[in-house]
This record gives sequence, C-alpha cells and structure tokens, in this order.
Amino acid sequence: MDESTLDSQINVYRQAFGKETPLAEIKEHWIKKHFHNPIESSLIFGAFENGELVGMNAYMPCCYTYKGETIYVLQSCESGVLPSQQGKGIWGKVVRYAVDYIFRETKYVAIIGFPNYRNSYPGFKKMGWKTLFQMNNMILVNSGAAFADSISHGRSAIKLLGRAGVILRIPIWFSSRRYNNAVVGDCPIDMALWDDDSSKITIDHSALWCQWKADYKNLKCVSLQLGGEIVASCIYGIDHFEGNDVVRLDKISFKKDVKISNKCALAKILRLLKKEYPSAAFVRTWTLDNNSLFKKLGFLKSFHPNPFIITEQNNMLADLPWDLSFFDLD
Repeated sequence: MDESTLDSQINVYRQAFGKETPLAEIKEHWIKKHFHNPIESSLIFGAFENGELVGMNAYMPCCYTYKGETIYVLQSCESGVLPSQQGKGIWGKVVRYAVDYIFRETKYVAIIGFPNYRNSYPGFKKMGWKTLFQMNNMILVNSGAAFADSISHGRSAIKLLGRAGVILRIPIWFSSRRYNNAVVGDCPIDMALWDDDSSKITIDHSALWCQWKADYKNLKCVSLQLGGEIVASCIYGIDHFEGNDVVRLDKISFKKDVKISNKCALAKILRLLKKEYPSAAFVRTWTLDNNSLFKKLGFLKSFHPNPFIITEQNNMLADLPWDLSFFDLD
C-alpha cells in the first residue's frame, strides 16, 4: 500500500490499539516515518474484505553497517487488525505474505522487530522468528519517589505516582572540579559521535539518515567538548507522562583515547540535562556490556525488557553483535 490509503492505515492502527492521539498528529508522524525515509518508503501490507482495509503491517527500511559493509534491513513497525475482525488469523496471514514477498522481490536481507510481549511477540515466535536477546531497560530516578514502570516498544511508559514528581539525584562526585575546561551543550545531530568499533553493528553514520530519524522522532543532541574537540555525545528524546518529563537516552557515544573517562564524560552530560529537566526520570536501553557504566551512575534495571527478533534467509546477522538503543526502536 502507498500514501493513497493513508487514512485507512491509520484507522486500523488506531482502532486496534484504542489510540486516542489526535488524527492530525498521528498523520504527520506517519507520513514522515513511512513516506519520507531517505532509503525509500516503507513497505506496507494489508488485508482487505469487501474493499475495506481490515488488517495491516508496516515495514520500515533501516540502514546498518558492519565492518564497513552496508546492510539494509526492514523493521516491522505499526500493525493491527480491526477489533471486529480479530481472532480470524488475519494478522498472521499479512505477516507471512509480507515476509515471502520481501525475500522474493526486494533487496532486504532480514526483517527485525521489537514486538510487544502481550500482543505480537507470541505470534512472531510461532512463525519461526528468532529471539536474539532482550533489550534491557534502566531507569534513574529519585530513590524516594514512588513509581511503577513499564517499558514497551522502546517507549518509556512510566507512571509517576503522587504530585511531587520525580527528582533526579546526581551523585556527589558529579560536582567534581576535574575537567572544568570541558564544555557541555547542544549540538547538531550530524555532529554527534558514532561508535567506530568495527566489530559492532551500528546505525549508518550518514548525516542524512540521522537527521531524518531525529526529525520524525523529535530527538535532540548534547555533546561534551574538551579542548574544542567533541569527546562524547548523547542523542536523547523527551516523553511527557502525567505532567512529568521522561528523558530517553537514545544513543550515547564516546571518543576513544581521550583524557576524560567515559564515566566522567557521561556524568557531565547528565548534569546538564538534569539542569534542563530538573524533575525528569532518565531512561536508557542497553544491549551490550556497557550497562556497568550506568549502574555506577545510579541507574537501576527496570522490568519488562524488549525482545529483539529477526527473520532472514541466509542466517547472516543472527550471530553478529548488535548494539541497539531507543534510537532503533520504532
């Protein structure tokens, strides 16, 4: 399907999940995400009954690199079936048809996804999709604040209980006077650092891709400069729940072989963000061993990790080290 069936696509998605977000807001986001992708428009598959769209699943093109090689994959995104048509196996038929078509007719070597545990995850497993690992979620809040958290599909859904909000406690050593010449401030997305470890899969480093994704996800970037050189950066997004801010730390990168430690660099970045969002909870998703750094800064592992799943023809990517964050989840 293309943009000509846009309203029908959104209608199925909204009804399937009871979305109350205004139609105009969803429409703007949907168009940016699925029809303005610099790689190409999303592939959107649907099931029709008497000319009416009753079920759909969108697949968004993504670009990764591994040891200098560009890898194109699709990510399973919005999907749903009209409530009146649920229980008939429609969603499974759409997914099976889509997978067969994609591997038979397109350049994409794999399809990835971050499914919801309660809804689509069991269905993907039955269809043979592999679960590579769980994307764990970590949260940093005032230890005295009462809260319940549930993180799903990469969006931090945090219920803040009480009216006092959540106040971030920065450890004492954050106020250290070391590296007082370090400058922390906003910077363009295309100036952010990206992991240069050739043994990892990371988001494609092209400014075009980064700027596009930052635009439709409303992301920002802050960097730490030492001696006029960017030595650390953090791409982040803001969610609002019940009048409280939640800062998603989407993509954090550090320059190698510099004087300042990763711990101190991240502490200075968090300190700046804390000043800008003094009543916010900070949430971070991690997949590799670098979670130890965040534990040292007071982050706690939260509940409901996100499964990362994949289906592919040639088993090229399943055993490679994926380094993912909120930046990847859609």
